[in-house]
Amino acid sequence: MSFVKRLKSQLTTLNLSKFGRNCIAVMRKNIATEQFKERKLINTEETKIVNEGMVTKKLPHNVVITYWEKDENKLEFKIDGENIKVKIGKLLEPWGSGKISVNIYAKDTTVVLEDNCWVSQYLTIFLGQNHPNFGKISNTNVFIGKNCSVEGCVVITYNSNCNITIGADSMISFGVTIYNTDAHPFYDSKTGKLLNKVKDLSIGSHCWIGANATILKNVEIPPGSIIGWGAVVNKGSLKNLKGFSSPSYSSGIILSGNPASIVRGGVSWSSNGSKGYVQNE
Repeated sequence: MSFVKRLKSQLTTLNLSKFGRNCIAVMRKNIATEQFKERKLINTEETKIVNEGMVTKKLPHNVVITYWEKDENKLEFKIDGENIKVKIGKLLEPWGSGKISVNIYAKDTTVVLEDNCWVSQYLTIFLGQNHPNFGKISNTNVFIGKNCSVEGCVVITYNSNCNITIGADSMISFGVTIYNTDAHPFYDSKTGKLLNKVKDLSIGSHCWIGANATILKNVEIPPGSIIGWGAVVNKGSLKNLKGFSSPSYSSGIILSGNPASIVRGGVSWSSNGSKGYVQNE
């Protein structure tokens, strides 16, 4: 007989005296703890293969996680679902020492972080949520291109059938939120039509996301763009993009404000400030 079953059987032998009620409370707590441990053991059964420094973990329900063994202490995975692939490329050293946390409650989902990215503080990804108002999502993917740098960023969606893409060579400051969801639906009161459908969110390659910026659902930011400190970017922020669509403005816009708007086009930027900028020449 399992420990949980033994505890449950002992509950029936106690009367409702004060002592009995106290015992029951303690035993119920123990039951909950042991049930959690049993579930955890079931959900974390895995095989681990290391091949030339690359770790492949295979969990039940066709969940496969790959990463480099040298980066293991920087990674955290909380996955509940099926048909899930997570691939973390080789992290750049020595600068990045932050934590990467991938939290998935989904099926048919992929998360990819390509090579040579570095995380200073944290990169946290939430796909789906085990909650009565949310639930398991499906066919939702996150792709972060190579050579990206992250100070501190949270990436979130609670919706199926949508993708989040961050292009290669992008630079993300601290306190950034990429929020491809509204969390809760709202409808036309007459027709019942859903008004806040979630689609893809895309950040082009070589974008610079300033500190404490928020990027909301369904946004498509052109390559080479700069998002100002504290900006809140929604789909309406890019409504005047056609006005910056001449060849010289095809990329390299600056978005600033709350709500953000395009304040300039035709710009370029560099992450390397050692060539004159730092010296303020």
